[in-house]
Amino acid sequence: MQEIIEPIVEPSMEEEIYNLTDLGKKDSDLIKVEMNTIEFPLFTKNKKVKMNQIMKYTFNAEKSQYLEVKPVVNGKIPLEYDEMIFFALTRIYKKQDYKKTVYFNWPHLIKEAGLKYTGSNMKKAKEALERMCETTYVFNNLFYSNKDSGILNQKITTTMFSKKEITLKEVQENREDLKMYFKHGKIKEVIEVTFSDHFHDNIIKKGYLYFDSRELNQLENAITRSIFMLLTKWRNKNMYITRHSKFLASRIPLSWKKENINKSVKAMLRAMDELKALDLIKDYKFTKDERYEDSYFEVFYDKRHNRNYVKREQTNQEQLQIENIEEAEIIQQKIVPKLINRVNYEKLIDAWCIENDFEMKDKTSRFVADKALKVRYIIEEDK
Repeated sequence: MQEIIEPIVEPSMEEEIYNLTDLGKKDSDLIKVEMNTIEFPLFTKNKKVKMNQIMKYTFNAEKSQYLEVKPVVNGKIPLEYDEMIFFALTRIYKKQDYKKTVYFNWPHLIKEAGLKYTGSNMKKAKEALERMCETTYVFNNLFYSNKDSGILNQKITTTMFSKKEITLKEVQENREDLKMYFKHGKIKEVIEVTFSDHFHDNIIKKGYLYFDSRELNQLENAITRSIFMLLTKWRNKNMYITRHSKFLASRIPLSWKKENINKSVKAMLRAMDELKALDLIKDYKFTKDERYEDSYFEVFYDKRHNRNYVKREQTNQEQLQIENIEEAEIIQQKIVPKLINRVNYEKLIDAWCIENDFEMKDKTSRFVADKALKVRYIIEEDK
């Protein structure tokens, strides 16, 4: 069931039932991956995801714990490819001492992603960064905060980061510190990325795990990468872990509709084979009686698999299971933008932030509000 809904409003849904710093400094390939980024599907594995498609993942029968992933109007939520660009951005984040705001040019970002600098890769990287900074994440009674030592029992509405493009002219006029990014004659702009408070605070406050970015880059299959990161966090340095296939599928996530169960389990089996071949696990055992529905995995490790791992307190997210996956579509209606002056526009941004549970003074929040409101308004001086 699907209903037409206005842009930037709550959607109706179609439901499917279903000592740490030193370690990082020793190895330039180790990156800090924030806990919620590991646990939740912030990047969709659905290759057929549509423009204006919202995803909602519910983690309990009461529907009081959920993650909602909302694209900007006429946009898409972050894709499988975007995750690799995100890891490249995380490498830059590390090299710039985990400052909340980082700078880079496109060749720099593409190189960190392990890709060749081509026109095609630059276009895809730009699109990926756009999707990530424009997507809104709503964590309801779900977001882990290391600062608060657990899951926040409240609604957290946030983005990953905001971005700004700074031209050579702007740099020459008032940003001497950024001239180094324009050494190549073809560079037209430097990118400024500011991470949102929620994600940045977890990195600063040790709400993260270390991963070797080389290992993540070689895992081109997103299912394999998800299983690797989830099991690494869940086992918490133990040499053995077991999970039912249904539970594991719910967290990747993969479909658990009756007609898709066999396909989903076989995808997980291929992922386990790849992890074993790459020596990211020692071995695994798959057990099923008569039906895939009741099957489970046992996964085994050696001490060598803990070489980059620092034991953490559990985040209380480890046993969450996605009970429902819901989809909705933002149907854009034709809108004639209204003319407005800058002062009143800033007041609208304030109101939008309050209405959508964003921090009014947060730079990333105002960036998202601006993107949403630009559909409806034209600022007089921008005509």
